[in-house]
Amino acid sequence: MFLTVGPKGQVVIPKEVRDKFHIVPGDKVLAEDTEEGVIIRPPVQAQGLVRLLEETARRAKVRKIKPHEAYEEQMEHRNRKRRLAAGV
Repeated sequence: MFLTVGPKGQVVIPKEVRDKFHIVPGDKVLAEDTEEGVIIRPPVQAQGLVRLLEETARRAKVRKIKPHEAYEEQMEHRNRKRRLAAGV
């Protein structure tokens, strides 16, 4: 599926995709930079976000690194797990 980037860097998520993932105007989506390219993820449910933030804080404290570095490492780890599970 191709999307066009507008002059302000905006893209329109097609209606069928918005409907499938229950994305409504005003929702925040996550644009994740991966080795394969940019992945746009639907809104994160509150419980999942809480777990992600807690794990990020724990990793940052244990490793004595900045929270954003812990988050990036955590997302890289999740991506590796997804690729392994998908057999890529």
